[in-house]
Amino acid sequence: MKAANTAIARNKSHKSIRNTVLVMTAVILFIMIVFSAFSGVESDASTADTYRQVQVSQGETLWEIASEYSSSNQDVRTTVKEICEINDIQPGDIQAGDTIFVPVQ
Repeated sequence: MKAANTAIARNKSHKSIRNTVLVMTAVILFIMIVFSAFSGVESDASTADTYRQVQVSQGETLWEIASEYSSSNQDVRTTVKEICEINDIQPGDIQAGDTIFVPVQ
């Protein structure tokens, strides 16, 4: 009888440990999901702050747009190249009315 009681107690102890491990795993998984969700939001916000949407005016060139938005310590050619890469265009592709994204320094 004594052996049966110790076996039951040991089984309850194993179940308790198993339940604790299960709860801890669920908590860790929940924390990881929450952090990954917030890290995605942060990335989107930082991207939105670094580019500006610009509508091309009649007679305006990509060089003029790049000159207007590039910082004083950056070569305009670098800004033109970045605008082309962001928008997947060539320098001569823009026309009046087009909307392009321009990096803001």
